[in-house]
Amino acid sequence: MNIILVGASGKMGQTICDLVNNRCNIIAGVDRIKNKKIHQIYENFEKIPQKIIKNCDILLDFAGNSVIKDELLFCKKNKIPLVICSTGHTESELNLIKLASNEIPIFMASNTSLGISIISSILKAYSQFFDCYDVSIIEKHHVNKKDAPSGTAIVLKNSLGCFDKKIDIFSVRSGSVVGEHEVFFCGQYEQISIKHVAEDRKLFALGALRICEFMTSVNEAKLYSSDDLFTTLKTDNS
Repeated sequence: MNIILVGASGKMGQTICDLVNNRCNIIAGVDRIKNKKIHQIYENFEKIPQKIIKNCDILLDFAGNSVIKDELLFCKKNKIPLVICSTGHTESELNLIKLASNEIPIFMASNTSLGISIISSILKAYSQFFDCYDVSIIEKHHVNKKDAPSGTAIVLKNSLGCFDKKIDIFSVRSGSVVGEHEVFFCGQYEQISIKHVAEDRKLFALGALRICEFMTSVNEAKLYSSDDLFTTLKTDNS
């Protein structure tokens, strides 16, 4: 599996490079800053040579929303599946992503952790039973994270789709916290909480590579999500 990595010199980009194995290969990166772990780094998509494009199986984005428009044009033009692991997209950018998914396979993952997918599935399955509880979500991230609330917190909130009450999200930006999400259900004389703690960025890197492998096996142009991947994992383990 040959990957073009967008945001190649960022923290997640470098973590991805540390974890590549004989099943995947970073054939090029897109970033304004050089990365010694990737020989072919390009400042923009227009500079990527055709010989690299022809060998690319997937484009993996950890760059944020700053390059999304150029990224979508590049992938559509070259018929390359796209995995978006960045968050903070505007409403208009999300609409562009949805439109592009009519032409190419696109996977959007606000969080690439399998654990978050499991929690999301639990919330969807049992949301009807939480109607008598007050619900809130607390999410914590490092001080440099730009968007608040986090994309993952929004996903968890949306997982409680049939829940009628207001769900408050509280965001904490402090220190070097990799990522914590906790959903609280507070009822009369009792509390229930479901918590996920990311202990290392390697968690997200491994998850992103797992998603890339999944996306190389799909053919249909549509917008994929963690639900599609989770369903595949359950089938493989059955």
